[in-house]
Amino acid sequence: MKNTALIVIIAVLSVLLIGFAYVSQDEEICCKYSLCANITKKCEEVKEEAKGTEIISEKGVKVKLDNIKEGDTVEVGFEVKGSVTGSWFTEGVFPVRVIEKETNSIIITNTARASGEWQTAEDVPFSFVIDAEIEKEGPFILRFDKSNPSALSDNYDYASLTVNLKPYKPVEEPQSVNTKIFFANVKLNEETADCKIVYPVSRSFQDVAGIEKLALEELIKGPTEEEKAEGYVSEINPNAKILGLSIEDGVARVDFSKELEEGVAGSCKVESIRAQIEETLKQFDNIDSVVISVEGKVEGVLQP
Repeated sequence: MKNTALIVIIAVLSVLLIGFAYVSQDEEICCKYSLCANITKKCEEVKEEAKGTEIISEKGVKVKLDNIKEGDTVEVGFEVKGSVTGSWFTEGVFPVRVIEKETNSIIITNTARASGEWQTAEDVPFSFVIDAEIEKEGPFILRFDKSNPSALSDNYDYASLTVNLKPYKPVEEPQSVNTKIFFANVKLNEETADCKIVYPVSRSFQDVAGIEKLALEELIKGPTEEEKAEGYVSEINPNAKILGLSIEDGVARVDFSKELEEGVAGSCKVESIRAQIEETLKQFDNIDSVVISVEGKVEGVLQP
């Protein structure tokens, strides 16, 4: 009976302690208990802070690193941040050697720069970007050398850690492609003998998914001022919007807002609008035919 009472008392005290830690936001106590840790974000913040480490130099100087630690995998171009005593700097900088671990050869020397006043005995924040030309991923040593421009042996000191370094892979920019936008032209087709005749002008787009819709959006915008001077005109209402575009088995189904048909009268104008849309879309290899709808309606659309 006494044991049961003791267990109950301990459980109650534990709950009270956890409750106190949660209310007071004391992460040192709270994060030791899973119950408390699971109901507060403080412990997540503590984990986030654990991204860095401290490395000790040959002479016992602490170099604090905020966002990198032994064994981390980082890419060339990664910015390392940390802090070290001001005596580590000369003119606000100190060298960081990038050393290939397998051959113990220095690949390049990067420069760490102080953030703010460095002539102090206090720790001074610094940062540098890992810059090295490497062909493949592998272990490299980052050696943080104390600045020693006079090359005196008494001033020599360094701290180091090993990381897995990956080559920098730049994001490839999509290639630009020239796309045709089809308009009517009152100079090239003066008598308007055939209203379905339309003429291409060039637009440059990035070759990305959805380029067909980009071309239609450019069609709705209409010709530029320079193109208008050359006789290009559009019969499409510039207030029309594309509500949907799907392409399947060579058929493009494009749905427009009601503005497409506003003010449309006469067979010639209708034929020109259809021709502009169809020719602009059929230039793409994945489109053989076009079905035009207005707010989901296909029957009776663009009829004179």
